Amino acid sequence: MESILKNVAKFRKEKGLTYENMALELGISTPAYRKIEVGKTQLTVERLYQIADILQVKIAIILEIQTENYHQTNKDTATGF
Repeated sequence: MESILKNVAKFRKEKGLTYENMALELGISTPAYRKIEVGKTQLTVERLYQIADILQVKIAIILEIQTENYHQTNKDTATGF
């Protein structure tokens, strides 16, 4: 979780946004947003999607998931499960 929050902070700063900007966009108080980013309030999946939308960053990037390394197979036609 720590790396996710560090990524959120990094992308927020790269966009030139403050805690206040993020809080306003999310409809919460500035202290409430700060608690999310520093890990004092649990980050929900829904809130992460909202933050990613504000930052205009894909969730996979925030989560450091390299999607090009994954291959999805149709389980109905796959063999050797």
